[in-house]
Parts: sequence; structure tokens; C-alpha cells
Amino acid sequence: MPEELTTEIREYRPEDAESLAEMYNSWDPLWLGGFTQGVPFTAQRVVKQYESMRALAILIAIDKTTHRPVGSVTLLSHWRDTEAAYVGTLGVSPEALNKKVGKHLLLKCFEIAIQKGYTRVDLNTWAGNLRAVPLYKKMGLMWNPEGQGVEMQSYIPEILRHPLCTPFFTTNPDRSAWYGMQRRELNQAPDDYTEHGMAIYPYGFENGKNSLHVTVDRLARAITGIERVTAEGRLVVKALVSQHLTLCGIPSVYELKFENGTTKDIDLSVALDGFKSLHFDSNPQTTARVKAKKTFTWSVPFNLSPDAPAFRQYIKAPSIVTKLKINGQESTLRTGLRVKPVAEIQTRWRECRVLQSGKTTLPITVINNSSRNLTGKLMFEKPGPHITIAPPESDLELAPDGLGGATVTVRTGAELSPGTHDLWAYMVLSYEDESRQKTELKTGRYRIPLFCLQDGRISTGEDDRQRQVLIVGPQYTARLLREGGILSLYSSYAGAMNPVSLSTEIGPPFGLSPFRFSEREVNIRSTESGVIVSAHARHPERPLVIEDRWIALNSSSQLKHEVWVTNTSEESHEFQLRLNGRGGGISISFDHTFIPLATGIVESPTGNLFMGYPSVPSEPSAFSEQWIATVSPLGASGQVWKPDGVDSIQLAGGQIQRIMYRPFRLEGKETRCVSEVWCIAASSDWRSIQRTWRADIRGEYENAQQILAHQPTIPMIAIKNKPLIIPYRQPALMEFDIQNMVNAPLVGRIEVDAPEGWHGEVKQSGPPELEHDSTPLEEVVIEGNHSYKLRLTPSDSANVGFSVGHGLIRVRTPMEFSRQFTLLQLGTTGSDVKISEGTEKGLRVLRVNNGVFSFAVSPDYGGCLFSLKNTRSTELLCSAFPTPAPKQFIDNYYGGIQPIVWDELTSDDLFKAQTNKEKMDAKPCQEGGLWTGVEVSWTGHLQLVCRGVQFRLQYLTAPGSPILLVNWLIRNPTNAPISFMPSLFVDPGWNGVYEGTTLHTRWGGNTLDLRDLLVPAAVTPDTNSMMFTRGDSPDSPERLGVLWAGAEPSSLAVCTSELSMCGGMDSRCWLMPGDERVVRACLFIDPSSYEELEKVQAVLGDLL
Repeated sequence: MPEELTTEIREYRPEDAESLAEMYNSWDPLWLGGFTQGVPFTAQRVVKQYESMRALAILIAIDKTTHRPVGSVTLLSHWRDTEAAYVGTLGVSPEALNKKVGKHLLLKCFEIAIQKGYTRVDLNTWAGNLRAVPLYKKMGLMWNPEGQGVEMQSYIPEILRHPLCTPFFTTNPDRSAWYGMQRRELNQAPDDYTEHGMAIYPYGFENGKNSLHVTVDRLARAITGIERVTAEGRLVVKALVSQHLTLCGIPSVYELKFENGTTKDIDLSVALDGFKSLHFDSNPQTTARVKAKKTFTWSVPFNLSPDAPAFRQYIKAPSIVTKLKINGQESTLRTGLRVKPVAEIQTRWRECRVLQSGKTTLPITVINNSSRNLTGKLMFEKPGPHITIAPPESDLELAPDGLGGATVTVRTGAELSPGTHDLWAYMVLSYEDESRQKTELKTGRYRIPLFCLQDGRISTGEDDRQRQVLIVGPQYTARLLREGGILSLYSSYAGAMNPVSLSTEIGPPFGLSPFRFSEREVNIRSTESGVIVSAHARHPERPLVIEDRWIALNSSSQLKHEVWVTNTSEESHEFQLRLNGRGGGISISFDHTFIPLATGIVESPTGNLFMGYPSVPSEPSAFSEQWIATVSPLGASGQVWKPDGVDSIQLAGGQIQRIMYRPFRLEGKETRCVSEVWCIAASSDWRSIQRTWRADIRGEYENAQQILAHQPTIPMIAIKNKPLIIPYRQPALMEFDIQNMVNAPLVGRIEVDAPEGWHGEVKQSGPPELEHDSTPLEEVVIEGNHSYKLRLTPSDSANVGFSVGHGLIRVRTPMEFSRQFTLLQLGTTGSDVKISEGTEKGLRVLRVNNGVFSFAVSPDYGGCLFSLKNTRSTELLCSAFPTPAPKQFIDNYYGGIQPIVWDELTSDDLFKAQTNKEKMDAKPCQEGGLWTGVEVSWTGHLQLVCRGVQFRLQYLTAPGSPILLVNWLIRNPTNAPISFMPSLFVDPGWNGVYEGTTLHTRWGGNTLDLRDLLVPAAVTPDTNSMMFTRGDSPDSPERLGVLWAGAEPSSLAVCTSELSMCGGMDSRCWLMPGDERVVRACLFIDPSSYEELEKVQAVLGDLL
């Protein structure tokens, strides 16, 4: 009898946000550490979180009686395996426990995953959640015995889709009937099964007399065997290898077993696919006609070359793919290989450090991974210059699964350069095979980094076996794990029992996020002062890119850690950061720990459990200074942390165990450093650790306001506003928000310094009927987020025409917070923008005049703005109108303002781009109530790199304004991810002549005036502001400012004595289907100064 459902499972809707927030807040008692992590959910937080989540589905369970949510789940694409989906956050309200809500949420997830073509669904939980394991196992989830924590994988989607399994399930039309047919033990333990020496997951299903048994290869993460019994009879297909452990150079055997238990003959076709470094020793294809009630067995020997990729734990193993055709029906099996070298070389005695004209002893351990006796030699490739190895060869005898090794001496010459020098070792081995024939093989190469630390230089290297990046100095070694970005720091003067450890998590929730396992992209950059190692990863559930940046300085024992977060979305995004150190427990250490609490600096043996959390309080206010130190007879080590944004700090074992930060809010596309920690590996005593804190944290040379001004973090009180833009001098109203980022309410005053010539008055926003009578603010309680209105009234002294003014919003609390705002007055009254259309030289032309300047645009001339004249009728741009022609380095030179879409990796490069040959249209347009002009539109057709992309290029101005705003809107309506570089090039000149012009900008940290060049020069300014001045009118110079939006420099000018072509390029235009991008530039006619130009550039991104 079908189950009667008390809940409805449906997709999330934004209107669910308020009730979902209440539900999530009720989950705290059920989650380890609390689901909210101490920050209650709000409707806004729910909407923001789900708007930014790249989810396959967000499902809500609605109680049919109360119509309230009682559970939810998110389904996402797996962060590593493209064929898998991942169950993100699954939870059920306390009142709905044991009512099968979780079951039906998961069933719906499986249904969606199958519909979308996924073959596996994964789910992670923590060991303390064992009460849920039986439910998960009923869903076909297998507990991976080699996983991290309770890592579970369900292959039900692949089983239901596999052609050899579907005949079993088609007897029941219910899509979830498999749930009742499954037969398995529901033990609360990892599913550690083996069959024929292979690690597998067994699945069993029964439906009356019909049965289905599926064997999943745990390493390949796919089906490798099927046994099916239906009315047609019994069919068995299994792909096997002699054992999962496959050694490079040792022959192995693949075997296919096909049992036809039906009453009819079967035509069978088999083809094997391997992978790089796998070689089949006989034909990997065969066909057979398998008689009824007969069994067909087929074997193919194979071997792996020494360069085969070694097995990596937690990563899907390379596999042999079996492609079957059974009576013409195609299907696939996969069989994984645990690839290892027959013998491997390790250097277990830590890192090899050397100096010029020195020597060191290098102990080498050799591990025999085989069950055979091995003999041979350990050898080295010829090292680089100024390095000698003695002896260059060493004899080896290795017992089965045994150890061997050698000790060599490395000598260096006086000319050895500082840095990392890789030694490459290998082995030539022999063994007796099953026929007692002697076989010889050569292993792959093994890297042994040699670190020359002359003059205290920091060096970096690779540990290929552990997949770690090494940062090595004279006093420490740091090991950065690529997976998870976990860094462990070892002092050269201490043992390896208690390394300092740090890694990053983003939440909430914490603990279950796949970001913990995300592969980091590691970049290493050497500087004159040291090395910067950056580990980047994109958060799989949030629009965030997280960078762990490690800064190592030469001749220093300090290693600084910074966390930089980029919000890749257009909307603001709130998140929390958590830094994880080593776990708790008993510290195997004989040091003394020093902690500066409010009551004084406390000293105690490190092994004392009372010197850690929770005995040591976690509130930041409990600490008088932000550091911890351990001291031994060999010296001191410690950590220093920056307190900005820290919500709690837990210490254990003489180091940081965990730092939790208050919520941060990043604006769209914003990048910010949100955490800084210094790790000191070696110092003289705890006082030197304290001195580091004083220098790097306390900021003796800067006051609190200067520290806030220089730090890219969210302040405790955040003031949010946009520039105020008005068409002409008139009273204006600006809205701004003040948000208290902490829970403690603050009492203070809100004051405004208005721009020169203006008067300002602040009122709190509220219902319209109350705002009119509200009085100016005196003292207010600053708690949460509040909106305010600033009314600005001009005096007679305020500028009448165009002006850029700055004001200041100040929040006076026990600390003072302030933010500058901009008042941009575009023009004057008494003028308007006129647009006319006609035909010039056979081309359609739209002309615009705003009383200060005029310009002309033609859709038939590449969408270019080809003419720009000031009030003196001086033509300010060079152009080839009406006929484009090659000029300088561009084949399709149009001049004026020329849009170009290009990609350096395709034929659509900058010099040959066909953008301006696209079929374009144009029309008058208005934007934002202030701007009027011409919009040129087209859809990419000629250029493959942007085919199907929609472009809207707007040339806009305002009455009586010297500003020409270029607004380029780009949208990808296709279903293809697209990347290209949209660029706007401007060719300034005076009545067609550039000679005698001066280019003023900032370059190399200095101001730059460029004129009368004898040879071409390419300038990449430090800013996105350039000013061109005509040289033949000194009394009243004519100027043209060219600006591009954005704080990061993205502009270029190529100058000669006769030409200056400047451009702004968007090198990060990656458009997913449906994505939009805005490229914005501005031409400023006759700016009064370069400083005025920079004021406009600072707000250019907010002009629309």
C-alpha cells in the first residue's frame, strides 16, 4: 500500500524566505555547534544565500496541515566529479523527525539527479550523526571506508539508467520502486567490501522471482559487474582485474566474464579503452556468439609504464572502460586500478638544506610495493652544475613488501645559485616472474628537492608523493596540501609532533561544506624580499573565490597568512570565515605556553589541558593582546592574529585551534582581505613574539582611523551609499544605510559634512507619512541595519554648472566611522539634448548635441562614434570615416571610439577582429532618467568567439554636460560559456592631427607627461584616467579626458609623435549562459584639471 505523504516536496520560492529563516533557526539543537553558528537567519539572508547558490535544486518540504516548511535540501554539482551530484545541506525540523521527511527529500533529489543525467549522488555527514546513517543506506548511499569523515556515495542513478539493469526495473512503473526492492544490511559502519581482490560496493534488489545484483568498483566509482535474473533467465557480466593494486612494470590481466543463462544465443562485442601509460599486450577488442546456458571468458594482459599517474586517495582512480554490445545494445563497465610503482623512493629525514661550497647527508628510503624479491640499483640522473652526489649508484636488495635504502653525500660548489635544485633518482630493478624468468625494469623518476638557502633565501619545492607545496627557510618548513589548502608549519628546532596548522572554511554551515576538499590552484611568485604562495579555490556553493595567501620573507622566521575573498556575483554576499588550526586533545609537548589574558600573561606547561579552550575563554575581549607563544630550551615559536572582525578565538596545544569571524558582506565583484595571521617558527623568547604583535597588529605608527582606512575589511559600522547624481543645481536626496556588523547595539550621532556650497540634513527612513514630520537625528541607537536619507540644499555659492563635490558621513560612537560621498552635478538648466538622423556619404548617421559638445555615431560604420566636437567646433577625435583602412597595428582601423571584441587565443585577435563589420542597428535612447543619446545594437555573427552574444553600445550625455558616457551592455543568451575581451579604443586628435599633443597620466607610481615621441611607446597607466592637451593653445588649452571604469588598471595607450590610440580592456569577461556584463568608459570634454578627471573616474562605475 503506498505511503501516505504528510508533506509536499517542491522547489524553493523567494516568498518562502521568512518561514525558512524561522525553520533554520530551530535547527540549532540538532546540529553540531549549532546550524546558525550564533548568527540567526533572516529572510534577507535566506534570499541572498539561495540567489547566489549554483544549485541543481533547492527543495522544501511543506507540512500539508500547517503549510509551514519542516525540511529542506540542496542538490549541487559535485565539486570534482562531473558525473556526480552532491547533497549539500539536508535538514529536518525537530517536530518532523522520524516522519520520513528526509527520505522523501532525498528521493526527490535522486529523481532530479537522474533527470539531469547524473550517475551518482554523494552526501557527507559527521561521525556524530550516525542516527541518520540507516536512512542514507536505504537510499543506496555507501559509506566509503577510505573517505574523509562519513563520506557516502549512492550509485542508484547509474543503476537505474544502466541498459543491463533497466529490464529489472521496468516491471514497476513507480520511479521510486527501487527503494522497496533494495536488500542490504543497515549497519552503522563503513561499507568495506572486497571481491576478487577488488574494493567494491555490492547492491542487491529483489522483486518476486526477479533479482538484480550490481557490483560497483569503489576506485573507478562506476559499475563493473551486473548479475540479473528475470523471466528471460540469468545474465552475468563482470569486468575484473587480477587485483586492484596494479604495479607499474609488473604485468596484470584484465578479465571479462559473461554468463548467458537465458534460452537464446547472444551476440557479444567488447572493446576496451585504457588511459595514458596503460598498454594492452593483446588485441583489446573481441566478438563472440555466446550460446544459451554457456559462459564466455576473455582475458587481456596489460602493463603500466613507469610514468603512470599514481593512485591518489579521495580521487577517482584511472580505469579500464569496457564497451559492450549485447545483441546490439550498448552499455559500459568501468574497472579501476590502484596504481603504484613497483618500488618508490622517499626521503623521510625532512628537507635537504644546503649552502654554497657545502655538503649534506641525504638518507633515502626505498619501499618495495610488490610481493616479490627485488634486486637492483638506486641511481641519480646527472645533477645540475655545481652539485655532486656520492656514490652515484647504490646496490639494493628488497624483500617482499620490505624496505631498503642508501645514504648519499651531496656536495655543492661556490657558484650554486640560491633556490631549489631538484635531484632526480630512479631504480633499475630485476625480479623473477611466475615462470622463474628474470625480468628487468626501470622505475619512474623521483624528485628530491635540494634547497640552497644562501643568505637566508626562502625556497619553494614540490613533494610529488604527498601533492604538497614546500616552503622552506633556514628555520622552518611549511607544507601546503593542494587539496583543502591545509598548511602545516614545522620549526627546524622542534620535533614533528606538534606542527602549527591552518586552513580556511567558509560558511555557515561549517563542517560539511565540500569547500574543505576543493582542489587549490597554487601560484608561486618570487619577490626581492621573499616568496608569495597563493592557493585559490572557487567555493562550490557560493559566488566566492577564496585565496589563501602565504607570504614568506627572506631571513625571517615569520610566515604570514592572508585570506582574500572575491565576490564573483553582481550582488552583495554575506558569509563567515573560520580558520581551523590543530584539533584539541593532549599535546605531546614539553614546552611552556604563554597567553596574554586580560588578567595578565599566563604561563603554564603546554600539556596542561587548562591552557586551552574552553578553560581559556574564547571571547576576543578576554585577551589583552592577540598572540600566543610556546617556549622550549631551543627557543620560542608562536602566532599573532589581527583582531579585526574576530568573533571568537579558541586556543589549544600552544597554538590557534580555531578563529571564528563575524559576518562579512562583500559588494558585487569586490575583493577584500578578511584575515591576517602571522606564524613565527623560531624566536628567542615569548617577548619577541609580543614585539611582533606590537609592530604588526598594534600599529604604533598609525592611529585607529588610519588602520581602518588602510584595511580592506568590513568595519564594525559599515556605511553604504552610492554617488548622488543630479542634472543641474537643485535640492537633492541621497539614501544611505548604516549597518552594525556586531550584535552589540551602539549609541552615537550621525553627522554630515556637506560638499562646499551645500547644506545637509539627515533623517531616518520610515513610512512616508512619518518621514515628512521627522526631526533631524540627534543621538541614535545603531543596531542591525537602518536606512537614512540625506537632504542636500544648495546655497548661492554652489556651482551652477558641472561640478564634482565630496562630502562626509560620520558616525560618532565610542569609535568614529566615516565614509566619503560624491555629489556629481552633470550640467546646467536651460538646455537639452537634441538628436537628429540622416545619411552622410551613403551611411546612416545619428548626431547628438547637448549644448556643450556634439557627436556623431553610425551603425553602418562599425558602431563607432566617429566625430566629437567641442563648443569651438574643434574635432577631438581622429577617424577614417567613411571608409575604414589599415593603420598602425590594426587591420580594421575605424578611429573615433571603436568597439572591438577579441580573444588572443583564437583567430579573433586584436589586430584582425571583425567586430566592426557586424550588421548593426541604432536608435535614440534614454537611461536612468538623466542620460540621453544613441544606442547601437548587434548580435555577434562574424566572430566565432562571440557568436550569438547580444551587444548594446550606448553613447550618452546630459543637457549642458561635458560628460560623454559610453555604456556597453553585453549579454550571453546562448547556452555556451563564452570568454573574450571587449575593448573600447579611442583615437584622440585635434581636427585630425595628434602632433603636439601631451598625454598626462600616472605611470610607475609617478605622474607622466608624454609628448613629441621619436619612437612608438606603449603606456600602461597605474590608473584608468588619461588627459590629452592640445599644445598650440596655451592661454585656453583644449583638453580631452578619457576614462575607464574600475579601480584596477585596465587601460593602454600606444603613442607616437603623430598618433595616440588609447584603449580600455576587460580581460575578465567570462560569460556563462544568461550572464550579462557592462563595460563603461567616459570622455570628459575640457576638464579643468587631471584631479577633476580622477574624481569622475572614481564614480564612473555608479553613473548608471
